[in-house]
Amino acid sequence: MDKLNALEERQYQKADVKSSEDLEARVMQKMESMNVQLEDKLKQMVEGKRLEDVEKQVNEHTAVLAERGRSGATSGEDAALNRDEECEIERRKPNMILYRAPEIESDEAEDRKAGHMAFFQEICEQGLGVTLGNDDIVQMYRLGRREENKVRPLLVKCITRQ
Repeated sequence: MDKLNALEERQYQKADVKSSEDLEARVMQKMESMNVQLEDKLKQMVEGKRLEDVEKQVNEHTAVLAERGRSGATSGEDAALNRDEECEIERRKPNMILYRAPEIESDEAEDRKAGHMAFFQEICEQGLGVTLGNDDIVQMYRLGRREENKVRPLLVKCITRQ
């Protein structure tokens, strides 16, 4: 009888361990599910807040721009910026940028400059039908750093736009 009671006691203990393990697994699964739900809700809240902030800023800027358009007047800073920008545009009008112009592979700057000048004058004469002298060009230089297997654009600053 003692053996039977001991066996019965072990079986109850095993049942308790098994049920507690099952309960622990279900609790862990439920917690993981709740964590995922909480993360999703938090993301929605953060994204919704950001979207609201962006919409608010867009509406504010739209209102300001609409008011400026109605009044037809710009602030002093805007007018100064526009003048500066217009001056910069006028200053750059006689400039030309030539892409894919072959680079002279000489170590001497004067040789490269003479080669670039000859190339540009040839393009002007053959392509545009314009004859240029050396004094018609203020400055000529390559844009960017020299790199192997890369042709840099050539900036040509002329005296006049014509």
